[in-house]
Amino acid sequence: MAAKMLDYPERKFTKWLEFNRWAFRQGGKGPLQAYSDKRRVGYLEHKPHTYTDQHTSEEKTRIQIMIAPKGIARLAKLLPVGGAA
Repeated sequence: MAAKMLDYPERKFTKWLEFNRWAFRQGGKGPLQAYSDKRRVGYLEHKPHTYTDQHTSEEKTRIQIMIAPKGIARLAKLLPVGGAA
């Protein structure tokens, strides 16, 4: 949703977040997680996301990264115009 708000291609946005040390994937896999410095300044948040596993029908919870309004404002200044690398 943040990528859409910033008019930035989603995949490029995710790669930008990882490359510029806003977010990472544990062991290079899995969901994005925020770097603690970005959480401390209020750019990013972790929100629990509960879902039902389609294979086991178990209810599971994982962490989902959320970009706070303060982070959106900062990213609007930092991101290359038009999704350019």
